[in-house]
Amino acid sequence: MTKDTDERTSLASFRFIGGFSAGRMVTATANYLVEYFKTTGDLAAAYQKTVAIYAIIAGVFFLLTFLGTKERLDPEEVPASTLKEDLNDLVKNKPWFIMLGAAIAILIFNSLRGAAILYYFKYFIGDQTVAFFGEVTQGSLAAAFMSSGYATSLLGVALAIPVATRIGKKNTFMLSGMICAVLCMLFFFLPPEQIEVIFLINILIGIFSAIAFPLIWAMYGDN
Repeated sequence: MTKDTDERTSLASFRFIGGFSAGRMVTATANYLVEYFKTTGDLAAAYQKTVAIYAIIAGVFFLLTFLGTKERLDPEEVPASTLKEDLNDLVKNKPWFIMLGAAIAILIFNSLRGAAILYYFKYFIGDQTVAFFGEVTQGSLAAAFMSSGYATSLLGVALAIPVATRIGKKNTFMLSGMICAVLCMLFFFLPPEQIEVIFLINILIGIFSAIAFPLIWAMYGDN
């Protein structure tokens, strides 16, 4: 799309603004859709119908993205090479392996954390009495937890460009990753009664993790 490294960061940031906004919508509406479809008491079928709706909407937008995206750079003329030569070049490309490891680490972090949230609230946090809200069920708390993370992620994405411009993409990526690691470890020591602190740490994780997400894709293009 562009040869300008700063523009790559900007494009990746806009991509994640859209992604996190959609995630916020899903976490805010999923419980209501499940309850709506659970008329027969079949919870599994209710979840299947809910996911099917999101999948159809996502498919439409993927198609619109494909049809609306235009290559704006003329392809560079490069000498033809064989698959063996390409693989040999790849094996010698140390930055590519570093980026691969970073990308896998991000995917593992995001997948494990996202998959554990519902279990974390169901079996550890439970129903809670929250200031100003009274008695709140663990399901509502989990939904609010995920929604707050997605909402504050928008702030992190917006910070990615100015911070990376000031201290560099690599330094910003490493700093945000280390801060996220420390914040995530704090969950191990927090009792379920400190629900306000748990939400505060989740908000901070949302901000700092979102700083790293657009940078990894921008750095792919730089390499």
